Amino acid sequence: MNKFIAITVSAVVLAACTDQRNADSTDNGGGGSNPPPGGVTSDNVLVGDLKAATYDAGDGSLVVQITLDGNDLNQDYGAATPDGDYDLFTLQNSMTDRFFTAFAGESTDGSVSAVVVSDGGQFNRFFGGATASQASYSAPAGGITNYSGDYVGLLNFGPAAGSGPGDSSTPHRSLQVNGEVFFKADFTDNAVNGNIYNRTYGPDGTGTDLPEVVLTIGEIAADGSFTGSVELLDQTGVGSYAGVFGGSGATAVAGTVALGAGFSDGAIPGADGNEREFGIFVLDQD
Repeated sequence: MNKFIAITVSAVVLAACTDQRNADSTDNGGGGSNPPPGGVTSDNVLVGDLKAATYDAGDGSLVVQITLDGNDLNQDYGAATPDGDYDLFTLQNSMTDRFFTAFAGESTDGSVSAVVVSDGGQFNRFFGGATASQASYSAPAGGITNYSGDYVGLLNFGPAAGSGPGDSSTPHRSLQVNGEVFFKADFTDNAVNGNIYNRTYGPDGTGTDLPEVVLTIGEIAADGSFTGSVELLDQTGVGSYAGVFGGSGATAVAGTVALGAGFSDGAIPGADGNEREFGIFVLDQD
């Protein structure tokens, strides 16, 4: 745990470090009683080192609470840059400080949102995590509903983003992961499952292919929250996912993904099982 790794990608030496507390390959079965149709809402889902995040899609602002990102406990990440379906934020106070990257998104109806934050490593460690938030929710009477859209994630390594004395003090920025999500919810049996496919990583999320991952069967709670485990296609457990439904009749869903050792299945040369990834998806009902 918490080992330092060095990876060469496109002739750039990348530093990586790990601090994944949520990679859990334990299977979660579906089932359970139907949730009530009223306005029961959940607490926010938090994974990893992220303690809190407040995202305002209207003005494109993000305030984050995570270790070593800035001078304030609740750090303002500045103005957003649109990046596909998500807003991109970056923060680095000086060339010797950690370089943090964040993505945030909100559903069309504003009922759910999600944030992922990570730096790329410094002093043999990185800090990363994700959260999904629910503003309102009422369950549909039943039936199967599909959700689809884009996924974005951050890796625990990337190119140098500054300099300092010695090698370990050089801050690195996280490489980005892009993909697509197909997510199914059965509100009769209160079960969810899905997959994240067409996964690639690089400075802008494109370049090198990563394996498809499967979101195995998880259970929907009465408040619209859910959890489950993540596997490769060969059923090797590589992490966990969690999230919340939102809106009247579950019009949207927001989820977090935490991937641990082995998720790259050899696609990241030199990773040696130390690769980590946090990601999010925010999807409207198909």
